[in-house]
Amino acid sequence: MVQKLLPIAAALGLVLLASPAFAQDYEKIAKQIVNTSAGVKPGEAVIISGGVHTLPLMEAVAVEVARAGGQPNMWISTDKTVRAVNMETPEAAIQANKFSNMSLQADVLISLPGVEDSRAVMAGMTPAR
Repeated sequence: MVQKLLPIAAALGLVLLASPAFAQDYEKIAKQIVNTSAGVKPGEAVIISGGVHTLPLMEAVAVEVARAGGQPNMWISTDKTVRAVNMETPEAAIQANKFSNMSLQADVLISLPGVEDSRAVMAGMTPAR
């Protein structure tokens, strides 16, 4: 199964365009992501990942995926949970991320930024982690 990926850099640019000042454009941006960039087809499983700060765009993308006949599934993260996973998981328990393996089962992965303040999330992280 070939997986289509929307590059994070392109998605980040779209998220910046989708700031509150451009809220009326979420549907237009979602149509562009789903139909032009990702080319979602009927029956395709589509994972849309992002952070709480990208939720309005994620929601618009999920709606557009459904309109295209795809099967949307949203994965959402918060700065607090990402930091906890990165900083508080016991070192003995750090292993390959099983969710990464789950994402390989999707036909399309649309990945928006998962954290809003990456400096705060990564502050104090050691190179070993």
